[in-house]
Order: sequence, then C-alpha cells, then structure tokens
Amino acid sequence: MSNGRMNQFSGGAGALKRAMMVILGSLGLFFVALFCLSAKAYAVNGTISTGMTLTADAVYDNLTVSGGTLNLNGKTLTVQGALTQTGGAVYINGGTLHVEGNYAISSAGYLRMINVADRVYVGGDFSTSSSISHSTYLTTGIMELKGNFTQIYGANAGGVYIGNVYNFTTSGSFKIIFTGSGDQKIFFSSPAYSNFNKLGVDKSGGKLIFD
Repeated sequence: MSNGRMNQFSGGAGALKRAMMVILGSLGLFFVALFCLSAKAYAVNGTISTGMTLTADAVYDNLTVSGGTLNLNGKTLTVQGALTQTGGAVYINGGTLHVEGNYAISSAGYLRMINVADRVYVGGDFSTSSSISHSTYLTTGIMELKGNFTQIYGANAGGVYIGNVYNFTTSGSFKIIFTGSGDQKIFFSSPAYSNFNKLGVDKSGGKLIFD
C-alpha cells in the first residue's frame, strides 16, 4: 500500500474514531439526563403514619408525617415540594432533611435535632403550631431557612388554644441561619419562651424583619 493510501486510511480512521467518541459522549449525556428525569418522575407523594427508619437516601414530591417516628438515621431525605407534619417525630439523627418548599408542624408533631451533624434546609417558609414542648429537642445542629419563620401559640377563631409556648425553644449549639435573597419575616407568638439560641444571617439581599 502506498504512503498516500496509508495516510488516507489513517486520516479516515482518526475521523471515524473522533465521530464515535462524539456519539458516545452524546449518548452518555442523554442517559444521564434520562436518569435524572426518571428519578424525579418516580419521586411520589408520601404519607408516614406509623414511623419509618431510612436505610438509604430518599426523595418525595410532597410528604405528610402524621404519626410514629421518621428517623433519618444519618441519611438524606429530600422533599421536592412541601413537608406537612401533623403528628409524630421527625428525628434528624445525624442526617439531612432538605425541603424545597414549605415545612409546617402542627398538632402533636415535633422536630428532634440533638446530633451535631443534624442539618435541616427549608427552601420555603417554616411554621410551627406544635402542641409539644421542644425544650429538649432542639439542642444542636443547623437549620437553614430561605423563607419566613412563624411560631404559633394562642386561641384560634373558635377560641380553642393551639400550639405550645415552648414549641420552638432552642438551646445548646442549635443554630438557625437565614439565607433568603429577599425579605424574611420572623414571628414569635410567645417570644418569652420560644427563641433562637443562636442566630445566623447570610443573605444575598433583602432584610430580616421581626414582626
């Protein structure tokens, strides 16, 4: 075979190899994107009424906790929408709770953060009208909040008292950090009893407003 034909063959093989690499790279990106879309598509709404201990990371669209203990057990629980807790315990236990929407605690629900590695992220608003005292439940770990904070205790429109004066009583090294890009409001119904033991502010814009 002449040198010219050899060079033509080598050049053609090189072009073919480069084309195959481009095709394989594109297929790789396609399957990565497909996997991500599938993972999101298979995230479902959930209800936990009798408790659950995570043995692996978990993802939900929206999640309701109405009873038992949801033990994160060092894992990451992601809620792409809202977390509504009407009962039971959310026990972070060295794990990470990532809520992209609002997180609301009411009735006999309570949040337990007693491990230095505990992390809670709320991309929306956080509110609690829990009837449970948190005086020994929020002692360490970090909560990051992008939205507003509301602590509720008092009579509703029907004259029935809801909440607990101690339903967001923090102590020890527990810290809440406000990181929203706009104004964020803080409201305590019973500021003499519920409080921020440690408060952090790391905002890119807006103000922190105490109502």
